[in-house]
Amino acid sequence: RPKTSPKKEKLVLRLREEGDSLRSIQEQTGVAVKTIRRIIADNEKAEVGIKWLNGMTLHGKKNS
Repeated sequence: RPKTSPKKEKLVLRLREEGDSLRSIQEQTGVAVKTIRRIIADNEKAEVGIKWLNGMTLHGKKNS
């Protein structure tokens, strides 16, 4: 599959954060709804991972 540009992914995430529907985002960006869902899901996974990592030290112990 062709890679979606980081700029377009940021636009998709911003529009979704602003409350746009998947179809509206598709119409504005030209990105398929399936791809939009993947971008959103990948971003949510990354946010969870960052939150988890922020609670850990380099040695795997919880920060106090």
